[in-house]
Amino acid sequence: MKNFWGTLTLLFFCLFVKAQTIQNFKELFGKVHVSSKGEMLTIHYYFNYRDEMKVEFLKINSAGEIILRKETTEVLPFYSASYVTAKDEIVIYTNSPGAYKKFNFDGELLETVYTQNGGLFIIDSLNQFIVSRQGLHDSNFIKLNKNGEVIWDNFIADTKNMTAPLEIQDGYIIGVHRINAQETNPIEFITYSSNGEVVNKKQYTINEDLVALHKSPNGFIATTWNGRLISLNMDLDTLWSKEMTSMIEGSQSNENGIYFYQLQEGAGIAGSGVTKVDFNGNVIWQYERPEDLGSFVRNVTVTNDDQVIMSCSTHVNNFRTILIKPQLNVILSNTEKLSQTIKLYPNPVSESNSIHITSEFANGALMIFDQRGNKVREVLIDNQDVDVEHSLSKGLYFYQIYQNNAIQTSGKIIVN
Repeated sequence: MKNFWGTLTLLFFCLFVKAQTIQNFKELFGKVHVSSKGEMLTIHYYFNYRDEMKVEFLKINSAGEIILRKETTEVLPFYSASYVTAKDEIVIYTNSPGAYKKFNFDGELLETVYTQNGGLFIIDSLNQFIVSRQGLHDSNFIKLNKNGEVIWDNFIADTKNMTAPLEIQDGYIIGVHRINAQETNPIEFITYSSNGEVVNKKQYTINEDLVALHKSPNGFIATTWNGRLISLNMDLDTLWSKEMTSMIEGSQSNENGIYFYQLQEGAGIAGSGVTKVDFNGNVIWQYERPEDLGSFVRNVTVTNDDQVIMSCSTHVNNFRTILIKPQLNVILSNTEKLSQTIKLYPNPVSESNSIHITSEFANGALMIFDQRGNKVREVLIDNQDVDVEHSLSKGLYFYQIYQNNAIQTSGKIIVN
């Protein structure tokens, strides 16, 4: 994985947390699902000595040890997508029969909702299923109620790829890779109201499959299979577009930034690794997995404490899966070092107090955004010590400090 910031030097080592050897192991540990409490549960498919397919839930502690094994028939023959809800429920879509199944982190089945409307999905704040379903050349964007009944179904013609939906205020957003006769195949972003009406859509002449959409302080960030990050505001205008690497096979996000990764799909394939960037596309750290570790990365999960869990498999005697937590020893980049010279305080700040900024430069600007990405305050920094009367109501805000047309630092402001 290429690093386009030559000044960013990183030192890493890998801790092999736990290696489990399983006789007659056919598949591999799937995605590691993480609860808000830090519990980790994954699904293991295997064949027993009678050549019968079996499935079990494996619960893993922070040391990588398996602390619970629970056999189940509820996810046979396979599942195609999963999602962890705000209530710490793991929702899995099984294809035969078509059904959404909810489990807790002890592998206990809580509920089954039968429907053939499967695909990439989320559970929204009203406990409804929001589904992106890609067909051969067309797609559907669907809302189901909690019983699996269709509320609305939007047909989208001429698509080759679409992202999982993302819930936004009063609606949803998806990204699609279009197909056209000219073979320019642009990407398109579409926002929908909660009742399924198109609110806004914009196309861009970027012929790349989309991987995922993520929320950012200024709107959204899209990742593409060709290694690009695209930043959009709430009106779907492009803020910036950066080619980060040669390939992105998956991406996740949290309040700390975007994590994208490239996997190893077989022996001799190099380039597996994970990169973390901030919401401006600046690399925070990068982990490149050496080829000679004897296993191949299959899945990557970001935990709540900003760690990374890699599910790997290797072929030595029996099939084996190793869970790896990279331990990061990060040397700051030049951008990060510069940001340490800028201080913004107090934070949190009260409605009646001003915000104080100290920095080693003048002739900059402070911009403050609300949670929808709207700019609510802009202040010139013409001294190395500035008091800002913010006039903000209580809530969470995001700030960026610019100098020389570049973001020098960014973060959150809490007004209470």
